[in-house]
Amino acid sequence: LGFGMASLGPLRTDDGRDGEPEVGEGDEAEGEADEEGVSSIVEADTQARAAVAPPPSPPCAAGKLLHQRHKKLRADLSACKYEAVREAMEQLGWEILAPADEGEVADDSWNIYWTDVSVSQERVTRLRPLQRINHFPGMLELARKAGTARNLNRMLERYPNEYKIFPPTWLLPADLTDFKAQFTAKRNKTFIVKPSRGCQGKDIMLTRSLEGISLHENYIAQRYMHRPYLLDGYKFDLRIYVLLTSVEPLRVYLHTEGMVRICTSKYGPVTGSNLEDQCMHLTNYAINKHADGYVPAASSNDNGSHKRLLSSLLAHLSARGEDVPRLVQLMREAVVKCLIAVQPHLAHNYYACQQRRENPGSSCFELLGFDILLDHRLKPYLLEVNHSPSFTVDSPLDAHLKHTVLTDTLALVSFSRDEVGALRRQRPGRLEPGMLERLREMRAAYEDERVGRTGFERLYPNPPDPPAGLEPPRYEEFLKGAAQLFAHASLNGSR
Repeated sequence: LGFGMASLGPLRTDDGRDGEPEVGEGDEAEGEADEEGVSSIVEADTQARAAVAPPPSPPCAAGKLLHQRHKKLRADLSACKYEAVREAMEQLGWEILAPADEGEVADDSWNIYWTDVSVSQERVTRLRPLQRINHFPGMLELARKAGTARNLNRMLERYPNEYKIFPPTWLLPADLTDFKAQFTAKRNKTFIVKPSRGCQGKDIMLTRSLEGISLHENYIAQRYMHRPYLLDGYKFDLRIYVLLTSVEPLRVYLHTEGMVRICTSKYGPVTGSNLEDQCMHLTNYAINKHADGYVPAASSNDNGSHKRLLSSLLAHLSARGEDVPRLVQLMREAVVKCLIAVQPHLAHNYYACQQRRENPGSSCFELLGFDILLDHRLKPYLLEVNHSPSFTVDSPLDAHLKHTVLTDTLALVSFSRDEVGALRRQRPGRLEPGMLERLREMRAAYEDERVGRTGFERLYPNPPDPPAGLEPPRYEEFLKGAAQLFAHASLNGSR
């Protein structure tokens, strides 16, 4: 199957992080700091990693290739606290620039800048042709729950059948009138309410009334999924990694390995007495790791722990006779549809920083963590998107998965020899006629050639063929619709 069935071959692992998924809330989260918060987050997680050293596996094929071809790539990690990022770059033979001492001017001769926080437009404006940074400007429109909900709700209104990829969602207090109407029906509905900018399961509540919901704070309310798919009687969610290498033209990749995050209390029908049982309802690692029954992963293929590989789950589902190819395709489509919903916003912000005629669109890249919950029919629902997934390592499973995802990411965002040669020949500030399109072709050719050597698969453009019984997704139509919605919202000042 390719995707996720790596358990039938070499496996990659994944761990969930940042936010609180709907009712499969995510695991650890890094919050939404911006560049002003850089100094406060640069703290190495050496104690956690000392206890769990990454497995001494040889470099992956992509890593060897990069090591041979790009020994002199230079990286700035002064705003990155994750030792896993440093280790991946060092394995590829990259040079890590020493951080500047206080009062000294920082060395800006880097090619790749990796930061744990969002970037400002000013930062992206200052990028030179042979520099890339690991965030797109404006990405918080996707990473913050309110932005995701607003954009997906707009697309759902235009495409009511194709965009049922997330639970019914209300932005509070803006949608308060409609949300109040949900409590007038005879059936006792349950909702999950969380702060728009929250993370790690903080301040999340399940409710069947408006009591306890502040009408003066920004919240996201979603219908609670009463019948999730269970694993050995426990609720779980998925963290999958998505790499965005360009927003215009749009280029999207999905890693074929991910993480399964399992609750520590067995799931039961929602009642008034168990509404506050977070370890039954929320899959956040930050919550469940403190439970008495939590079992950490002793190895990367530990199927008895509360963190497992996505490939292990898919193999389990396949053995039970479930339609795994269909599930994988629906997850692929949910990822691309979500990114299409915010693509006009991201492209607008990117080209507000870089001249459209002088930039091929690849000065930024983004490694995102998508949190997904499966219902009892194995239909995936998108819960939220994390723009700075954590790369803290606290188990052999974490070490294996995160090292693999990072190495594969760096393999795809590295500069090719053709790009380096072409950009060095250009006059500063101006590309030769036709060079813009050639640079885009070089980038596309490089990624197309390298992706097969990594654990990523391309989702857009040229998405994989859907399995029998599913129609090809209408991505081009959705892109046009998203652009129209963005233009309308801009004219009305509601972007």
